[in-house]
Amino acid sequence: MKVLHQEYLSAINSNYTIKERLLGGMSNYTYLIEDNHGKKYVFRVPGDMGEPFVNYKTEKQNMEMITYLEINSQTIYYDTEKGFKISTYIEGDVPSLEKLDFFQVVDTMKKLHTSELSLSENYNHLLRLEKYESICSSKKSDLYLELKKSFVDIYNQRLDKNINYPCHCDAQIANFILEDTGKLYLLDWEFAGTNDYIYDIASFGNRDFNDAINLLNAYSPNPSNDEIHRLYSWRMFQCLQWHNVAQYKHEVGLGIKLNVEFDKVANNYLIIAESMFKNSCKYFTYK
Repeated sequence: MKVLHQEYLSAINSNYTIKERLLGGMSNYTYLIEDNHGKKYVFRVPGDMGEPFVNYKTEKQNMEMITYLEINSQTIYYDTEKGFKISTYIEGDVPSLEKLDFFQVVDTMKKLHTSELSLSENYNHLLRLEKYESICSSKKSDLYLELKKSFVDIYNQRLDKNINYPCHCDAQIANFILEDTGKLYLLDWEFAGTNDYIYDIASFGNRDFNDAINLLNAYSPNPSNDEIHRLYSWRMFQCLQWHNVAQYKHEVGLGIKLNVEFDKVANNYLIIAESMFKNSCKYFTYK
């Protein structure tokens, strides 16, 4: 790895050491790098077959625009063609449930959501879903098609009017880092764009949807039925989206390489999407 990516790592310093591969995330590989002055950096190597889902030029533009919010690490080097990135290392960890302060997460999110930033693109949910579907070769199941139709109806009736906020669009817990000083950072801006702020709250429930529910209550005390409905509906969409990604990874054989049963992952996302839809129906009756 050191020889293969030497041209990128030398952007920091010709004398460097690859300390370790950092855990977390299956889309990219990240490594802790230290130069001969003791300065630490993170080197991101894009994962295999990830190009169809990420626009690196857009990510770089978004990171430049959010710099003044001081919620992201500092970018040292970025290759917009291949997606290699070098950034400063934040001394800290992904927050555990024991250390998680939902109000601190809210403060970090609101810095972004209440800013006047015009991020590079609208998230374009329906077009994005169609793009992800087109990349997969497998025929879609009846359950997927039924859930997609339901989501499109929800989107056109209720969700589209709320897409007015600069959002991270993948604000799962794994993308937060709690610095040893106590400051919270939000990293990895590949999917950022204009969206509904509740989309970010729904993303926070990637590991356990109860986290999203708790975060919504911290973000908006006594949330309205409309807000709760949007939370379930956006999580439904996210599961349809990641179903396609997992299905694609299964089709191209990444499961064998990474020892992950992506076909089962894809199916599980459909099961969760169906559950989210059923819960959303408790808060709104569809025409």
